[in-house]
Amino acid sequence: MTADATTLDLLSRRKPGYALEQAFYTDPGIFAEDLEQIWYREWLFATPLAALPRPAAT
Repeated sequence: MTADATTLDLLSRRKPGYALEQAFYTDPGIFAEDLEQIWYREWLFATPLAALPRPAAT
């Protein structure tokens, strides 16, 4: 994690329409926090759209 700001501080400074600050892409602490808070909490499922059945016509 960066010494001068927490992840929430960095997020609160984000400008809409702009990329996240560099730390989100390079900081090992933010990466570890991301894994713990998002990826390790529950299963995330992904599949190609072509593999999903089409909804019934209404």
